[in-house]
Amino acid sequence: EILLMNEKVDEIQLNLGKSYKKSKWGIITATLGYSITIAGGQMLGGRNNDLGEAFLYLGGAVGVAGTAILVDSFNDIGRAAGIRKKKRR
Repeated sequence: EILLMNEKVDEIQLNLGKSYKKSKWGIITATLGYSITIAGGQMLGGRNNDLGEAFLYLGGAVGVAGTAILVDSFNDIGRAAGIRKKKRR
């Protein structure tokens, strides 16, 4: 029983470690993306209107990617808690 418990604790720690790394990169990526979006919005209506529009799209895409990474990190937290992902049919 002790060996089984140690194995489960190791698995929990592994999943939490994965979640930590993904969460950190997701937050950094999303923050960067949405900061680019804000900068692009502030450029609109001036001399750099085209660049601002490009920043809006680029920042939005990077922000959404970061949010997707962050949401994906919750799967590892779920695995650490013993919650398995439901299979779609």
